[in-house]
Amino acid sequence: MGKSRCLVTARNDFFTGSLSSGAHQNLSYRSWHPCLVDCHSIILVFSNRQIGSIVSEVTPTDAFTVKASVEQDPASPVPVTFFNAQGLGIPVSHDGRTVTLEPGAEVESDPVQVQFTRGSDIYVRQRTGVATSGLKWPVGNMSVAPKGEGWGVADWIDSTAPLRRLNQAKIPRPTAVLGIPADQCVSTVIIGSSTAAGQGDTAAAPLFDAGLLQKSLYAAGIPYANAAVVGDNIRKMLRTPNFRREYLLRTRPSFVTMGLGLNDISVTGITLDQIKGRYVRALDFFWGLGFPSVVLLGHPTLAATAANHAPIEDQVPAASSALRIATNQWLRELVHPGLLDILDVEEVAKIPDDPSRIRVDGGPWLMDATHISANGHAQIAAALLPKWQIICERLLHRPQETRSEDPLPSSSSEPTPSSQSNSSASRMIARPQQQAKGRMRVVVIGNCQTTTAADAIKFWMPNAQVDRFSGSEQFIAQQGDELRSSILSADVVLYNALSAAKKDVLNIPELAARGSTKVLEIPAIVFNGFHPDCVYIYNSKGPLQGPMGSYSSALCAAAFYLGLSPQRTCTLFNSYVYALAEYFDEYDKSLRLLQDNLRKFNIESELLIRRWKSRIFMHNINHPKQFVISDTINNFIKQNQVFDIERNLALGDALLDHLQTLPVWPLYPEIGRRIEIEGSLVFRSSYTNRRDVEVPLMDLPSFVAASFEHFAQGGLETRQALESNKRIARLIQVLDGEIKR
Repeated sequence: MGKSRCLVTARNDFFTGSLSSGAHQNLSYRSWHPCLVDCHSIILVFSNRQIGSIVSEVTPTDAFTVKASVEQDPASPVPVTFFNAQGLGIPVSHDGRTVTLEPGAEVESDPVQVQFTRGSDIYVRQRTGVATSGLKWPVGNMSVAPKGEGWGVADWIDSTAPLRRLNQAKIPRPTAVLGIPADQCVSTVIIGSSTAAGQGDTAAAPLFDAGLLQKSLYAAGIPYANAAVVGDNIRKMLRTPNFRREYLLRTRPSFVTMGLGLNDISVTGITLDQIKGRYVRALDFFWGLGFPSVVLLGHPTLAATAANHAPIEDQVPAASSALRIATNQWLRELVHPGLLDILDVEEVAKIPDDPSRIRVDGGPWLMDATHISANGHAQIAAALLPKWQIICERLLHRPQETRSEDPLPSSSSEPTPSSQSNSSASRMIARPQQQAKGRMRVVVIGNCQTTTAADAIKFWMPNAQVDRFSGSEQFIAQQGDELRSSILSADVVLYNALSAAKKDVLNIPELAARGSTKVLEIPAIVFNGFHPDCVYIYNSKGPLQGPMGSYSSALCAAAFYLGLSPQRTCTLFNSYVYALAEYFDEYDKSLRLLQDNLRKFNIESELLIRRWKSRIFMHNINHPKQFVISDTINNFIKQNQVFDIERNLALGDALLDHLQTLPVWPLYPEIGRRIEIEGSLVFRSSYTNRRDVEVPLMDLPSFVAASFEHFAQGGLETRQALESNKRIARLIQVLDGEIKR
């Protein structure tokens, strides 16, 4: 395992609890971040996200700016820049010092060339601002925790006096502080509820070393971030996984420590099978993202008032006791490819000679009915230290290219029964690669054109695994964890036509920065030259729908707006009107645009276009025929040396044309004659290839009549949509001035 960046601080402001009052336009603050490992090249992560203390996700409404510096020497703070964010389309000032975070955005700083040693203090100065007073930014929900100190009289804090290591300003501090460790190490993020968070440990020293997990991790030299939340459970985690997913992919820990248990068992009416299903889905979730899990096995819930520390099963219905015992026993025996190990706190807490009772050596191990005391935290942490050291050794010395031959586990509510040994040595720790050893994995993501691109790659690369996620942006977003898991385990990711926001959601910038996966954008083919009359007309709900689906005729729309009849409109489809509308100019203009677009991707555009020009190579303005897609992707792969093609064959018309069943717009005859290609006036809308379904062909009168019917149904909103379309607005002027009704 090489030295790559990791978390270097114990607590990060991952969870933010509320919004600022909006009373201030700018605030400055100095926040404290304890250093857990010798490191350099510090990276600060800032987020404009609001997350409630009981695990709810809310997107703030206002943008804010951040300017920061890092102190290695308090007298000489080192400026932080954000030049890398410019490549993601995030606004950055000319000098790179100030970055603007829109609602929901997250940004990493450029590496800051400073060094820190384990146990030292990392101080970050940040200045947060909004455009005008009254706008709000997210504020930390741990503003009274021992995490920072005020800095100078010019800084705003929410305390009457600056207290050492108290972060009390209403300012978003770094979501994460990352760095390059001086030596090889592993890191983890703690996910869970109060026990995992360290609640009950009032004797933490140093301040950031609270809780049984944190104490033992620090002693083992494993950097960590405590992202546990009081009251959390697996059901909440699975219902709102986005912030966990983004945080893990941003911080890239070696593994996840999952300390969930008591809050799941206490859910009213829950069954053992339901608990099993939730645990398996949680392991699937983290493993699918590329992170094995260490599970903290819950300690026995005890009654604080019981002088003899009798287990609570003596005081509550047997069903609850049986559920907890059965859950813990099942977890001890569970074998899952994403389960790295079990931390059995229950076994540590029991008296060896009397397993029905809890320890009392050194004082009570519990502070109340559900939380471990400071003494319990310290003693359990000491008992867990050897386990952490073993886990650390296993991860540091595992083979670099080890890949699991097993498929990812099922995400069904019922876990797959296993008869394997419950020994931790049998647990698998390989990264989640679904392909067989040595088999290339290619993921193709994007619009409807990528279906054909994936088919072509499957033919050229018969020994590769090719996954595709094709369709609208909304459809791609719905693929969620399956898509992200495929991306993270791929050798090559090819994508097209994704918005900047979608690239960020899919973690494409993160993959590109990681460097272990080829992440390349491929061109999306758009060509208006055959169909200059074909347009999208948008209203508040999206493209207007008509007889050709989302595609409309600009001529029909303009004629409808002017009150012409369908019969009169049919006569407008002639050379005179096409010339007025500049339709004849569109072919050459579109050829130049297509060439320029392909050149941007290092594709031999002139060669390909010469091959296509003798025929209609588009079904409509953005649906190319299959040979166009396969020719383009083949040339892209060769010219950019993406991989060596195994079957170097041109596919031509042999591929299935997935876009053939979608709307096919005709090449109007008068336009076709200018480019020496025969045209027609027959329109065809979408259809299924079932034998009992008639192909929906329309001649010009039928198409115009159907278009008018759809325009008429939209009322005032449709008229406003027609006016707002530039091409249609120009046609309205041309027709109104040149064509007599």
